[in-house]
Amino acid sequence: MRKFYKDYLGFQELSEDKTLVRLSGCLELIEESEFEEDLIELFDFEGIENETIAIAGLRTVIKSIISRDREFKKIDLKSHISNVTCIQTIDGNTVRLRFNDASDIGMTFVDAQTVYSAKREYFEGFYKMDKFANFCISEGHFGLLQENIEYLNKKYEDSDSHIKNFRLLQDKEGEYYVRAITSTSQYYDYNIRFSLFVTIVALYHTIKNTGYHFEISRCEYSESFIRVYFQKDNASNIPNIGKLSFVLEMSNDEIKREAFKFSGLFTLQTEDGKNQMNIFLKPKRIETKLISIRHNFLPSTVIEQLEGLSRFIEEAEKEMKRDIIELNNVKNPDHLRFFLLRKIESSQNKELSQFKPKIKETLDVKIHKINELLILMGKIDEIVTDLEVKEYLRYLFYEILRDKKERN
Repeated sequence: MRKFYKDYLGFQELSEDKTLVRLSGCLELIEESEFEEDLIELFDFEGIENETIAIAGLRTVIKSIISRDREFKKIDLKSHISNVTCIQTIDGNTVRLRFNDASDIGMTFVDAQTVYSAKREYFEGFYKMDKFANFCISEGHFGLLQENIEYLNKKYEDSDSHIKNFRLLQDKEGEYYVRAITSTSQYYDYNIRFSLFVTIVALYHTIKNTGYHFEISRCEYSESFIRVYFQKDNASNIPNIGKLSFVLEMSNDEIKREAFKFSGLFTLQTEDGKNQMNIFLKPKRIETKLISIRHNFLPSTVIEQLEGLSRFIEEAEKEMKRDIIELNNVKNPDHLRFFLLRKIESSQNKELSQFKPKIKETLDVKIHKINELLILMGKIDEIVTDLEVKEYLRYLFYEILRDKKERN
């Protein structure tokens, strides 16, 4: 049985954790990492290991990530495609693969179930046969599919370009899962624990050099991705709207190729006398260059990128704040409410579909003030439980507010 998780740590739980975190204690995040020695040297860590960092919620996040990460063993298996066969269909989106040579991990063979997009990557990435595979599976022609795979495996068994790195998960019951297929060259495993460690050290230097203070307002993570929201102090009070706080988002998705990155967004706290809401607003594009760290970067390049973190925070906050302050110029907030409703109704986001009826019911009310629109946005965020849909909504909310001039 698949036991993957998607966990969420909210502001209430995190704000209660005021523990000072000693940097030396963060080394647990990179224990047994192939980059441990490199990071200690590149960060000159011995000179700061006894220093502390004060970020509310940080200790809770570190403990939660490490505890959850131990539920799965992460394995990279290098294999030629000719040594991989499809032995079973589980459902329309899942198949079981057999790795006939698993000597790299001390086994004769390994059977692993595909998760996330691994099924498509397997069929389409090598033999461009995803549509054919789906047809065979849905129409009961699995034997025909296996015959084609066997034929192609023999044809390409001497091709060096068909050697890939299969990223596996093993649960505590010993079951294996294929979560991604990546290149065997120029690929560095910058995983969740790695990204959290380097973020902590980078923020330590940023706080020391700028005097900024941060608290973690939210953390969302699974066995393969993480998003941590570091909310900066000194919120701006915008009349008739609410308190605006800049948030630095660190995200890392192990099953994608971008490695991890830093983005800027805002938390807008507003109230209407009855309700108080915290709304996350995130632009798709800003002029300020984002910090994005790819899997082919050397560790030294990672550290160089992180040296620009304080400058990124300063420039991104200034740029994004201008848009939000202009909300006071909105003459007819109900137009924006209607536009948001239409955007959600016409959205092609499949995961959003299950939440649409409740969202449309929530938005079916006339409003007169901009903060009433923000309250509705907060209620929509509470309705949605899927983390990817929440991320989609953050972009959508910002787009609605950014385009206010064209809508009024």
